[in-house]
Amino acid sequence: MLACLVASFILYNVSKTLWGTIEVFLQSAPKDFNESVFVNKAKKLQKVLDIHDLHVWSLDGEKHVMSLHVVVDNTFSFESEFDGLLDSLRLLVPTTGKYHITIQTEFLQKEPEADKC
Repeated sequence: MLACLVASFILYNVSKTLWGTIEVFLQSAPKDFNESVFVNKAKKLQKVLDIHDLHVWSLDGEKHVMSLHVVVDNTFSFESEFDGLLDSLRLLVPTTGKYHITIQTEFLQKEPEADKC
């Protein structure tokens, strides 16, 4: 009887650990990251018009990677404003875990004018 209890305890703990390992292998998003909340807050930052191609995954359960495209208006100055934008986006990510953020900035493209005949 005691052997069955010990075996059950071991199987329970192995299954928990195994599931966490599978999530890391599948590069699942961190549990504390809410994509819609992040995007909504990021869109409220000055000169940010849109966020797209957002990808977040965990490398080992503690270190996380985020890549995203940020569409900024045409008055955005890369030299003077990019560091501030990066700092603002870092403040929006959850404080648990370490995030490495890769940002590709894009300027708002005007619609191409139709060829005039």
